[in-house]
Amino acid sequence: DESYQRASVRPLGAWLTARAGVRVGERGVAACLGGAFGAGREAIRRTPAATYAALASELSAGDSLEAGHFAERAWFAFFGVARLPPLVRNRAVVYAFGDAAGLDLPSDRAGRDDGWDYLYFVREDAASTKAPRGWRLVFSRTPATTLKAAPHRDPHLAAYAHSLYVEARPDVRAAAEAVATALSAGASVALRWPAQQTAR
Repeated sequence: DESYQRASVRPLGAWLTARAGVRVGERGVAACLGGAFGAGREAIRRTPAATYAALASELSAGDSLEAGHFAERAWFAFFGVARLPPLVRNRAVVYAFGDAAGLDLPSDRAGRDDGWDYLYFVREDAASTKAPRGWRLVFSRTPATTLKAAPHRDPHLAAYAHSLYVEARPDVRAAAEAVATALSAGASVALRWPAQQTAR
């Protein structure tokens, strides 16, 4: 690539020492590939503002930079993280309310880990309600309207990366495709499935 620019300090280990004051050990360095990360104020402030200014200047020199690849691997170092944090599996949830119909999962799917959790919400006073086959019963005080509009506000749903509200049994494959397509608009998706829809 003609536009590719080598970093002024090379290789990665020397760049990390120069930019973040970190020495790369035998086991390498904790990396955050793709540049998608979150950090709190305390972590960000572990690195002086002048370091970030110099980094911004270096990374704005072009579109195809070796330093960009180095930076992608350096965020944990800039934030003072020596080791990778524990890996958290990116889980999704399908959820419904006590008045939803036809939600029993086929017996070959019930209990199988397909990356989705199935939560069946009922009011706290509905103690005699049973969850459909393959679903976990959840007693909640959160109003149904809130669960539909803002699922992350309910403690049972807050930890999930993605949520899918259904009113009838979902076609899991179609649901996964719909969620993946709709995620550009946010991490929650509400879909209405026809009652005769079957899971595959």
